[in-house]
Amino acid sequence: MSSAWQHLLEWLDPVAFSIGFLSVHWYGICFLLGIAAVWFWLERERKRRWGIQSALVDEFFFVILVGALIGARLGYAFWYAPEYFWEYPLALISPFDPVSGSYIGFSGLSFHGALAGLTLACFVWAVRRRQDFLIWTDQLALAVPLGIFFGRIGNFMNGELWGRPTDMAWGIYFPLADSLLRHPSPLYEALGEGALLWMLLVFLRRFVGSQPGWMTVWFLGLYGWIRFILEYFREPDIQVGWLWLGFSLGQWLSLGLIGVSGVLFWLLKRKHRV
Repeated sequence: MSSAWQHLLEWLDPVAFSIGFLSVHWYGICFLLGIAAVWFWLERERKRRWGIQSALVDEFFFVILVGALIGARLGYAFWYAPEYFWEYPLALISPFDPVSGSYIGFSGLSFHGALAGLTLACFVWAVRRRQDFLIWTDQLALAVPLGIFFGRIGNFMNGELWGRPTDMAWGIYFPLADSLLRHPSPLYEALGEGALLWMLLVFLRRFVGSQPGWMTVWFLGLYGWIRFILEYFREPDIQVGWLWLGFSLGQWLSLGLIGVSGVLFWLLKRKHRV
């Protein structure tokens, strides 16, 4: 059984099905499932807790989705491959290889960039709509881990974001990497940044009260620490490697989120005198 598991990605076709020239990848299906999960959660909360119009949630969802997609792409370009995108800026929006001209699709998204993009989009939308920014980020805090879960499953089925070498029985071979047994780090992240984080936040919501912002604080802090720890099982991007103090770029960005959560915690505590 362990042997079959270890070779799973060698026989798993990342393409779910093809219709003519169009190929639908498992990653794309998981990506859409993640988007749907976020929308369904927001709609569920609207019916049970908010008492606001569905059209407002739909508008909000569309705005933050666009912001997240743009932020994810720009974040990857600026943080993970700045030299490449500086030389080939059209690669940001083109699915064709800038050198060969062949179709390669879009690859390279950053969660931290997506988070920055959706936060900015949420802020602009809240100001224009005269909504409480932190009330909406609190709702996103509970919805985003659901999207992360499906997104990381898609990463795994795509055979990417492989882990560091291991001799553990649950290690797996990543054909796109090498012939070494490696940690299935996308699954670790699906369970940690997705399922576990969501369960923790749902549990904590019972105790934080109704003051806006506290769920956002917990999301930023918990995600930051979970991602920081799980990065020890994930191979850093080859073009980035190890940074100061031997941390990966993902760890430094996660430490930034932890710092933001601490500042927001201090501001909220000062505001509400908790």
